[in-house]
Amino acid sequence: MNLGANVTHVREYMGWERTEFTYRFAPATLDNNDRKRCYDNLRSLEVRKQHTSELLVWLEPVLKISAATLQNDDLTRLTPDALVALRERYAGPSMDALTVVVNRCCDGVEPTPEEYQAAMQQADKVNKREDVSRLLKKIAVERNRWRRNATLQRVNHWRQV
Repeated sequence: MNLGANVTHVREYMGWERTEFTYRFAPATLDNNDRKRCYDNLRSLEVRKQHTSELLVWLEPVLKISAATLQNDDLTRLTPDALVALRERYAGPSMDALTVVVNRCCDGVEPTPEEYQAAMQQADKVNKREDVSRLLKKIAVERNRWRRNATLQRVNHWRQV
């Protein structure tokens, strides 16, 4: 099996369109051009059915499926219950503070004050606080469009590990 088909299958199962998924996995400190590049790379990965990608390091913690499993196994034939069980067994790297807050915002869940503070400290380290704040506001606006256009395959209850 190939990575592109597996990523597409899991993304669609989660009910995420490609744009939303790009917000979820791409580092929040990226500028708009780099985020567009991530979107293009994701599209290329999915459409061309590639077997590897530089995005894999960022995809793994958000999908909660190991890189080896994404690259080597056929996830397209898994039942929803099997996919949930696979994600629950994930023991790889966890999301950083900024990615946690971005994913919470994508889900329409208010981050806790501690999560928000940790994310802003991470943004301050690279002098990107204003950019990250703009991104979070943009996600709130975009989220309404995603929900209007989405066809969810399951209810997206986000659980932080």
